[in-house]
Amino acid sequence: MSIIESFPLSDEQKAIVRDINNPVRVISGPGSGKTMTMVLKYLHLIFDMKYDPATILLLTFTNKAANEIIDRILKYSTTLGKKLDYSDMNVSTIHAFCKSVIDQNPEIHANRPSFDVLDEIGQATVMLGLAEDYLYKSRVGACKEIVDSIVPYLNKITDENLSTESVYEFLRVKLRGLSHMEDKEITLIKNAIHLNALYPIYEKAIDNSNFIDFPHMQKLVYDNLVQNVDLLDKLKTQFKYIIIDEYQDTSFLQNEILMMISEPGYNFTVCGDDDQAIYRFRGATVKNFLALEERVPSLKSYYLSTNYRARANLVELTNSCIKHNNGYRLPKRIESSTPQVGFVGIEKYSSAIDEVEAITQNVRKLVKDKNVTSYGDVAILFRSINSFALELVKSFRDNHIPFIVKGIDKYESSSVIQSIVAILNFVVDAKCYEINLSDNELFRNTTNLSEINPNEDYCKHLCLEDAEYIEVLTRIKNRLLEKDYHSNLAVFYDILQNNKLVRSWIVNEDFLKLQDLGYLSNIFNLFDTVHKRTDPYLLNALIQHLVMKGIEEGGSDLSNSVQIMTIHQAKGLEFPCVIMPNQIKVPVKTSKFSMLDTLFNYEVDDSQKISELDERKVFYVGATRAERILILTYSDKSFKLKGQKISPFLKELDSQSNGTLTKANPIKSIENQRLALSFSQIKTYMDCPRKYYLAYIVNLSTVQQAEVYFGLSMHRALDEIHKQIQQNVDLKSKDIKVILQSNWISIYRRKKDDKDLFDKGLAYLNSYYANESLSLTNRIVSSELPFKHLFDDIHVYLNGVIDLVVTDGNARCKIIDFKLSSIDPTVYDKQMQLYGYIYGTQANRDIDSLELYSIADGTKRSIQFSEQEVTQIKELVRDVSHSINSAIWTATKNRQSCRSCPYKSLCDKNSS
Repeated sequence: MSIIESFPLSDEQKAIVRDINNPVRVISGPGSGKTMTMVLKYLHLIFDMKYDPATILLLTFTNKAANEIIDRILKYSTTLGKKLDYSDMNVSTIHAFCKSVIDQNPEIHANRPSFDVLDEIGQATVMLGLAEDYLYKSRVGACKEIVDSIVPYLNKITDENLSTESVYEFLRVKLRGLSHMEDKEITLIKNAIHLNALYPIYEKAIDNSNFIDFPHMQKLVYDNLVQNVDLLDKLKTQFKYIIIDEYQDTSFLQNEILMMISEPGYNFTVCGDDDQAIYRFRGATVKNFLALEERVPSLKSYYLSTNYRARANLVELTNSCIKHNNGYRLPKRIESSTPQVGFVGIEKYSSAIDEVEAITQNVRKLVKDKNVTSYGDVAILFRSINSFALELVKSFRDNHIPFIVKGIDKYESSSVIQSIVAILNFVVDAKCYEINLSDNELFRNTTNLSEINPNEDYCKHLCLEDAEYIEVLTRIKNRLLEKDYHSNLAVFYDILQNNKLVRSWIVNEDFLKLQDLGYLSNIFNLFDTVHKRTDPYLLNALIQHLVMKGIEEGGSDLSNSVQIMTIHQAKGLEFPCVIMPNQIKVPVKTSKFSMLDTLFNYEVDDSQKISELDERKVFYVGATRAERILILTYSDKSFKLKGQKISPFLKELDSQSNGTLTKANPIKSIENQRLALSFSQIKTYMDCPRKYYLAYIVNLSTVQQAEVYFGLSMHRALDEIHKQIQQNVDLKSKDIKVILQSNWISIYRRKKDDKDLFDKGLAYLNSYYANESLSLTNRIVSSELPFKHLFDDIHVYLNGVIDLVVTDGNARCKIIDFKLSSIDPTVYDKQMQLYGYIYGTQANRDIDSLELYSIADGTKRSIQFSEQEVTQIKELVRDVSHSINSAIWTATKNRQSCRSCPYKSLCDKNSS
């Protein structure tokens, strides 16, 4: 039976799945089953049309979406009783695809196969290092400008593939009318010139530091495809068919890359909804989707116009909203699959105070009257998590309504983060003599003092525990004055250690507080990695200007908690009940770079019109998340009792409140997500479940010891040496030194320490090359080989990297793993047996032997590998994954494990 016959598909869906001879654009409305259609087309190509999975490229835009698609592919395959090897699948985000192209073709990145990809915080940190030379202000003073303007400009110009010359030429033309300009426009031009001048300086800085950001990673691939015919032909030959989901969210660069790979046959299916194109601020260009037939004249367009999610009147309501974007959208009308009527409520209140109170009581009533099965059926969506949202969160907390907030500004909402920052203000500033104790989570503060001066006689004001902690912080302050720290993260951990409240959070597994510590620790760690200087004063200033999006929870059962989030975060989700509060008219904000709109690949150059179109799309996306109940609210006056007007989008709706509230159907079952593990995670859990909890559940970054960076640098250098051996390059000592330099990572303040470690690593590499290069010639199969393997029966993915695979010249292989520490621990036997089993399964090759290799002294150790070991390693994965899924985090007291644990200073089980 074919794929099409095996699943209940509409005529629209069947036609899309069948058509593999034309370039296809699927125009899909909300709730129309587009993901299912794309997955079934993928399976149709493999099982019905006999395509090799390795020749199909399926791309989407978020890791979450990619994982959902992979799960569906594997689930549908199992339903069909067909075998599909996960390792053969090319399903990922577009960013991950570009990264893989660079990894597999190291000449793209100047023959430097290893580089770190920066997010926006990392980019801001790089710019801070340039601030005093190029921004004419202190690093601390530059934080806001870097976060608000400079980093967004760098990314936008790169996404649009604009050169600095083209921007300068555009500004030169503008300047011809200088005498007739208003001061505001002159200021905008001046700022644009300044930002444009920073662009090549930033590019040089990240290149010299062996960093790359996400837009530049795409640009690197694009430039090489334009310049390197062989690379382009290689990708065209490799991918026989391309499927791209959410195509309305592609940037100009992404579109160009995908078009080049698919030309001239345009062997693709792209799917999207221009009405849900709400990511322009992230570089997306909906014109790619709207004008695709101009680029591809043979394009065939299909419509998925049936909404299987929402009741009829909800669909009509949202149709009446989005039709006002006509002229800048593809013509379509969405129909509901059911004649059933839902409930639409448009409710007005006298003030925002009354609105918050009414929403609180209405949510409680929806659950009490069984209009929804639980609080988890209710989503409250905002344009952004603003002051109104925070007031609603406070009301929910006061009324004991469980909730989870996604997209909240952690600095504004988290008392834990605010507490750490208040302490940072004291320890990093030599001129600060007082500690703010107001609601500080790290102090018991039994006397409710608002602040304390450690230089005064404070013991009489504080409990003994707080007084002792003040002394700890004073010592940290003195150590900073003496420049006695090697990393900013070390300062963070010193603030936490010896604090009994933090220890109690760990013992009691207080996830809400610990996740905030984890979030902040990762910012410290990223700053260390990029800035490479111990400067907590600067980091403290940066933290206070970052918008730290995160999660706050107000209930222990997340499945029974009201979902509060931004509309952007809700995209792709659906809820039985959606409430959209605070629907008031707000000033339309144009882009910071609206002057350059004519240079961008937009569907219209009018900045005001662009903002209006995008805001209506955001409203539409929010409203179309609702299945049965949609409630829109607004008020005449703000919290400060200032007058405000109704949102123009509410005025545009053809229908007002209608429908009736009915009892809810039983709640839909939610499938468990597959657990993804690496061997490092398995080993960590075997060492101590609490250590695993802190490292991987609350993501508490560890203090980066020299050995961690040293190991990473050495593995990168070894990978490059192995690739040179594969190409029969005869390396000299000076070549190996250059290789190590290009892959070296350091955060040391002291240059001598860094040089000593570098020299030690160089000696190791020279000795390794001298002893092993000849025996490796013409025998290397793969170096730094990434893998992912699915243990389907236990719903677990295993992923990792195999250091080296060599062959004996026949079909048999040896797997080698390099260690900088001792190769004696028997736990490494299990690692090697796991790698041997996975590689043998995926590559369908016999494993001759497994070997641990000490790069420090050249010693080797062979590992036994038989069916018995394979059975044991499968049982180990099963046992560990079961314990993790069961949330068993009991600490293990083990002298050796505790001694080396990075969290030992925070743990009550420390036995060292």
